[in-house]
Amino acid sequence: MTASILWFFSLSLGAGFLAPLFRKPLAWRLLDGFVCLTMWGIATSLLWPKLQHYLS
Repeated sequence: MTASILWFFSLSLGAGFLAPLFRKPLAWRLLDGFVCLTMWGIATSLLWPKLQHYLS
């Protein structure tokens, strides 16, 4: 419970701190790009063992 309280408190504090930065569209594009690369990286890491099996 303590970890959850600390997580959400720090999340709201961080959001308030980063609000001026995310008023710019470029910051949102960079964040979206980072999320996209992260998701593709996770998908690739999950599929890579299966792909290696079929390719070899």
